[in-house]
Amino acid sequence: MRTALSARIARTARWLVVTCLLAAVGHAAAQCVDVPALGNERFVDVGDAACVTSRLAREGLHTAEFDLRPAAAGRVYDLVLDAPGATDLEVCVLVAGERTCRTAGADGVHYRDLLLPDDGAQVRATLRGGVGQAFRVGYEERGAPQPGLAYEPNDHVATATPLGDDLTIRGSFQGRNVDVLRVEIEGDPQLWRVQVLGPTVDQLALLAASGRAQQTRTPQAGDRGVRMSNLYLLPGPHYLSVRGTDGEYALRMIPLGPADEPPEATASAAAASAPPQRSLGTPTTPRESAAAAAVEIPRPTGPRPEGTMEREPNDDARTAALLRPGEPWVGLLSDPGDVDVYRFYLGEDGPVRLTATPPEGMPLHVRIDGGSRIDMGPGEPFVLERWFLSGDHTIALSAAESVDGYYQVVLERIDPFDLGDLPRPHGEPWRARPLPAHHEIRAVLERPAYVRLPELAAPTELTIEVAEGAERVNPFAAYTATGTNVASFRGRRDDGIYVAVLPEGGPYLVRIDGGGHAHLRFAFDDAGPSAQPRPEPPPVALTLHGSRDVAAYHPYAQRLELELEIRNDGDGTLALELDSHVTDHGWRLLP
Repeated sequence: MRTALSARIARTARWLVVTCLLAAVGHAAAQCVDVPALGNERFVDVGDAACVTSRLAREGLHTAEFDLRPAAAGRVYDLVLDAPGATDLEVCVLVAGERTCRTAGADGVHYRDLLLPDDGAQVRATLRGGVGQAFRVGYEERGAPQPGLAYEPNDHVATATPLGDDLTIRGSFQGRNVDVLRVEIEGDPQLWRVQVLGPTVDQLALLAASGRAQQTRTPQAGDRGVRMSNLYLLPGPHYLSVRGTDGEYALRMIPLGPADEPPEATASAAAASAPPQRSLGTPTTPRESAAAAAVEIPRPTGPRPEGTMEREPNDDARTAALLRPGEPWVGLLSDPGDVDVYRFYLGEDGPVRLTATPPEGMPLHVRIDGGSRIDMGPGEPFVLERWFLSGDHTIALSAAESVDGYYQVVLERIDPFDLGDLPRPHGEPWRARPLPAHHEIRAVLERPAYVRLPELAAPTELTIEVAEGAERVNPFAAYTATGTNVASFRGRRDDGIYVAVLPEGGPYLVRIDGGGHAHLRFAFDDAGPSAQPRPEPPPVALTLHGSRDVAAYHPYAQRLELELEIRNDGDGTLALELDSHVTDHGWRLLP
């Protein structure tokens, strides 16, 4: 019995010795490594230390870098730089090639809530002091990481904090700070809404993989947070950034469903005509959690018009959706600061009609090609008929007041030979078109438009009645061919009647401000010319025969043989002049 007992004691003693030795080694590793006074050194090798103490060998601003390893992997730490009496304190960590920094507070520099890789990080300490100025930089453990919280460093895409499977996260700001978050999207694409609640949040952004902001949102005064709606996210990683100052925030991602889901009234017809699409799998669905359930989900109100649902980001020309003739888009402007931009392309100069219909109560703002903002009244639709030059154009929509309802935007081509009594172009003085003999103009006007009057044998009073389009069209003044102002029109938009007295001579040019579809009547007093009856349109019918199919992306020029039938349905002989128009400069019509 004695021998056995001695053996057990001996084994226990060896175990105790080994345990004490390991504990001592671990304790020593956690202690600070003292480094000789620093002069011009930039990087100092301190081994696997978690803490460094040293002093300055010269006066002034000094920066030193150390590779510091936390005492235990997978734990949360604060990085502390303590240098009593020193100024200009800053501490930085370099992780995944990105450096993030914190500056001094009242008790030194505390870079809080760090969750670092197992091999630690490169630490850079900066301070200003005199010779012998002592400082200490090292990690202080805070405990185990908690699920659903954002930890530092996460100021860059490379160090972004991943969202959990409930797609919610909570975080805090130390001073003015940015947190970058990563979400993995799987399966078929769909629309998403991102909501952030927090009293000190001042920006939410969607980032590209390069870190460039693709879209940003800022809260309005009095808001408790900020949101971003209708994000169209494809499978793969996506990045969000939240910016704020000294406060906490909570973020949640909410799926809104497929982007192209049509209105219920047309869903069956659209499904029947749409080609089958390859599925990428089950769309990402967040796990239900108490944090997610606590966030309110605003839903759009009112009927959804026909059209393709907008896909954010689309706040500028780089991300604008393509607007094709006769293919409407619908969207939401329910987020403060949201701008939806659409682009369209014309292969040749020509007339088009742009219509944007807002939901009830929304005051719509419109910009065409980045020009001046056009403000519409609450619920008032925007309609623009204009001759556009060939090339790319944009229409940008925003709202003076956020409304959770759908808008619709439509592009339509206008028959270039059905533009009315004032043929294009007529937007410059030297291109002024003569006033028709019947003294009436029904036309789509440029902005501005110039009309050339007949010569006047005596001073004449001219009255222009804007019978249609008075809310956007008004006669402004009359000029000579060299640009001298000879008369200005007096009148009001409410009755659309404008009057000016023109001197003898001419021919004068009348400038009409505004634009779009308008109906104007010109009336001269007895000293001026009289109006003639409006001529009847010629009894002519045109029919084009032949196949109009062409091959897309063909490497060679294509030629179509078409036959144009011109039929005179009247009794008399007609002298006709044939004109043509193409919608792309690559096409030529040859008789």
